[in-house]
Amino acid sequence: MDEYALVYSNAARQDLRAIAAFMVGGGASTESARRYIERIEAICKNLALMPERGKARPDILPGLRIVTHARRTAIAYTVADRSIMILRVFHAGQDSEALLKP
Repeated sequence: MDEYALVYSNAARQDLRAIAAFMVGGGASTESARRYIERIEAICKNLALMPERGKARPDILPGLRIVTHARRTAIAYTVADRSIMILRVFHAGQDSEALLKP
């Protein structure tokens, strides 16, 4: 099975840092936050093997797919030219639809 290239947008990288900060600010340990981010990154890496895994959401953005983690995190990505672009990572009830619409 061919693996797709995995690319994170700057916004997605910022989202991951914000999620970790939110968790630590809410009382989680730095180690817990780090492990949670690592699980999100593992899901993203798995998308490189199974790019069609997420739910298609062309109603929000053409080519958009979303996969969730632990019912609290949504990973928004697109698939094109043998690459996965992680657009954003939303956590704890953020309005992903509003933030993704152009």
